[in-house]
Amino acid sequence: MSSRKNRFIWLVTLLTAVLYGLYLVYIVINPIYVLRGVINGKIAIAWYELEMNGEKLDLPTLDTVRILGFPLYTLGFFSITVGIVGIYVVLRKPSFTQVIMEMNLATSLGGLIYSALAVQLGRLVNLEASHLKIDLAYVNNAGLVNFGRTHVYKLYTETLIEPGPILAVTTFYLVLTFISMSTWFKVMEERSAKAFR
Repeated sequence: MSSRKNRFIWLVTLLTAVLYGLYLVYIVINPIYVLRGVINGKIAIAWYELEMNGEKLDLPTLDTVRILGFPLYTLGFFSITVGIVGIYVVLRKPSFTQVIMEMNLATSLGGLIYSALAVQLGRLVNLEASHLKIDLAYVNNAGLVNFGRTHVYKLYTETLIEPGPILAVTTFYLVLTFISMSTWFKVMEERSAKAFR
């Protein structure tokens, strides 16, 4: 393989690392559900803002999700950083490409591990949002007493946090990383063969 093809593969992989990091940060920061009615607010993995009758609601489950979502946020920013620095290195400082390839491999393997965490955090948020969907209408001797209801609306982020999209994006990134690592090993093999001649 020529060096241009190798560099192209490495650049595509590093650009994918940037896009993967943006994807992770997007699913962590953006709201998954919006609530309207008796309970108003938004729920994301990294934060939530809920109020009922003008008072802020604190939910321990969502506090736990927020804390457990921090590794996803960190991995996203690390992936963005590795991708941007890696593109610069491949284009301007090719002698440091090995370090970037190794960091990119670590990032993609971390993505494989944390994809399960993202799916489970999405399920926890989904479960908590379904518990917040309430209907405060009661029938008693005086008739129907309606204190209101809460409607839960799913946003586009909910689709992105399903197992299918997360595993597809992570697998694509991982396969590209393995392809770029195999080309890197071939380059290193050629260099070592030339050195011993």
